[in-house]
Formats: sequence, C-alpha cells, structure tokens
Amino acid sequence: MGDIKETEHLKTTVDDMDAKDMRGAHNMPLSDSKKDTIQKSLLKNIRNPSLKRISFRAGCKRLESETYDELRTSMYDHLRQVLHQSLLAMQHGRRNTLTLDDILYALRNHNHSCVYV
Repeated sequence: MGDIKETEHLKTTVDDMDAKDMRGAHNMPLSDSKKDTIQKSLLKNIRNPSLKRISFRAGCKRLESETYDELRTSMYDHLRQVLHQSLLAMQHGRRNTLTLDDILYALRNHNHSCVYV
C-alpha cells in the first residue's frame, strides 16, 4: 500500500474557523438560554382554543385562565418523553424511519391505553 498524504485543506480544525463559518454547523451545542427561548416559542404556538378543544374531548367543561400555561408545559413534557422512547425503539430496530409501532410501544411503556391498534 502507498503512503497516504494529508493535504493542507483537510487539517483545518474548529479553532481555525471564525464565527461566520460555524453558523451552519449542525453539531454545535445550543446554550441553555437559547434552548429556553426555543421551548417558550414552541409552547406559545399551542393556542388557548386548541387546549380548550382537547380538554373538552377529555371531559372537562371549564378551564381557568392559569391552567393553560400548565397544560402547555405538561403536554410538552409528555410528548418529549414519548418521542424519546419511540426514537429509542427505532434506533434499537436499526431503522431510520419512525413507525407507528414505535410510538405505540412508547405509549405502552407510559401505561397508556392505545386507541389505534
């Protein structure tokens, strides 16, 4: 086998890049304040009429104004946990596509009775 020669353009590291080059990097960690602002903006996308509609289907007749924020955060946490479990099931099956079975598996792990089976 021949010798492998490294070229100069392959030796660049993250330290050599300036901030302009690092904007598009997908593996750069976000700061905690950035995560909080993203989470707050995602939670505000769930509007009060949508929460009211969901709670009516669950059997609730009235909601206080303070309960909307608590509902948003609890829905977000629950959805995050279920998606995390379903992604673990997908990775365990060595697949790149999330299937309905993965989500049903995650819901069963959280002791939910599945409507769609």
